[in-house]
Amino acid sequence: MNLKEIKVLEVEPELIENFKCRDEKVKRYLIEESRKREEMNLTRTTVFIEETTGEVIGYYAMHAAYTKLAKYIRRGTEREIEEWGPIMYTDQDVDYPSIKLHFFGRCDNDLYKGIGSQFLMHFLNKCYQLTKVIGFSLIALECKTDLKQYYKDHGFKCIGSDGERKVMAMKSTDLKELFE
Repeated sequence: MNLKEIKVLEVEPELIENFKCRDEKVKRYLIEESRKREEMNLTRTTVFIEETTGEVIGYYAMHAAYTKLAKYIRRGTEREIEEWGPIMYTDQDVDYPSIKLHFFGRCDNDLYKGIGSQFLMHFLNKCYQLTKVIGFSLIALECKTDLKQYYKDHGFKCIGSDGERKVMAMKSTDLKELFE
């Protein structure tokens, strides 16, 4: 499979409109919102195209953000406190500079099972490259409860909950272990 990484504004609109994804919200974001948010300089959306078919098989959108960690979320075991240190365990509410995975999706075609992990690693590598030019503490995302384990398997930790959605994060310093 030959994948081509391309910025959303460089992708033919017809290709984006043909993106097939079971999650309507994820599909709708790519089709209806991604170009507008890119033009407004709010997000950067990377689209992956299978070169032989021209099919859009996935994308992710990212932006700079602050991730709020309320002190009640940050209570942890000694091991957790040692692992996360002052980033998570202080006695006050803190907003941490972060890179947020705003949207993330892949097409439903079974031929591409497992490709989402490659896209996620691509995103994390981009974040790692950003650590060399800007400072931020966390890589954060929100996900449906049923995807919590998927992100845990990729190094994220659950740091909060908003109803049906989980707030997951990874320390930016953890990227060094992944990419060096």
